[in-house]
Formats: sequence, C-alpha cells, structure tokens
Amino acid sequence: MTKFLLERIQDWYRNNCDGDWEHGFGIKITTVDNPGWSVEIELQDTALEKAEYSKQYDNGDDDWLFIGIKEGKFTGAGDPDKLNEILRIFLEEVLPSQADASYTYSIYVPVPNTKIPVWKEVTARAVNESVFEITQIDETALQNLKVLYIDDYQKIEMENLRELEYKIGDRVKCKLQTFFEGLGPAVTEKVE
Repeated sequence: MTKFLLERIQDWYRNNCDGDWEHGFGIKITTVDNPGWSVEIELQDTALEKAEYSKQYDNGDDDWLFIGIKEGKFTGAGDPDKLNEILRIFLEEVLPSQADASYTYSIYVPVPNTKIPVWKEVTARAVNESVFEITQIDETALQNLKVLYIDDYQKIEMENLRELEYKIGDRVKCKLQTFFEGLGPAVTEKVE
C-alpha cells in the first residue's frame, strides 16, 4: 500500500531533524483567505537547499496553483482542493528531480554486541523522503559514538566496537533518537 502524502512529508521532516535544523527551519501548512492552502517548506541545510522549481496555473477561483522555490524555501499555494497536490508535487516532482545527491547527512547506526546501547556516526545521502544510503563509515573513535547517558561513555569497551551490521551502500530507515548530546537520526532497519 502506498503511504499517504502526510506520512511521507512527516518522514522528510523527521529525516532532516538533527538536533539543530528543526530549531531554525521546518514546515508550515496554513489556510489562506482566497480560500485555499499555503505550504512553506524550508530547504536550507537539506539535500534540496540548491533546488529550483516553478509551476503555476490560474483557471479561476476554483482551480489555481502556484509553486516555487526561492531563497531556500519551497512555497506552494492553491485552492481548497490543492493541499494534496502541493504535497505530491514536493515529494514526487521536486524531491526526486532536485535533491543534491552529493549532500550528506550524519546518521547513527547501532553497534552490536555492546553492554549498553551505543550508536556510531556514519555518513549517508537521502535516497527519498524516508530512506538513506550509507556512503561513508569512518574508523571508530569515541568522538563518533553516541550513548544515552553521560556515564555510558565510561562503560564503552572500544575493543568490542570493531564490526557493524551495516556497510557502505546499505539503504536504511531512521527514527529520531534522543542521545546524551541531543537528538539525531538513528537507524532502525535496512531496506531493500
């Protein structure tokens, strides 16, 4: 079954939250007095930060749509029946055609066989609104590990952190995890 557009936009938002981005950027969906809908999606510090896109038509009060990207912000407005269309255009036209494949995110993969929960930072690129592809895995060092509590750092046995269940090229889904140092996208599963 195809995911609903609202679930998909939630995935995109969640996958861009990193403990910092969501404090300055986000998504706004409001009504306008024409009547109609207005959607603003801030694209700074995402794979879409360099995107360019424009689409519009005006067939009267009952059938209008204006979409554009300017200064790092996707803006869509449309008549009362166009909210789904605005979200669909963002997810199915803008995201696949405008995402910068070289833009990378820090995500965190769980480290197996540890006495306490430990995650390792890896580099990934967005494949779509809900999937990342791992592009780089650096050597394990204390600086690229995440734990739940500050005392957990003392409990890490570095010699047990050699192998991961993930490799470069793996496609994964994430959820937001609250680490000791703050929020971040933590890998929950591999996808085919």
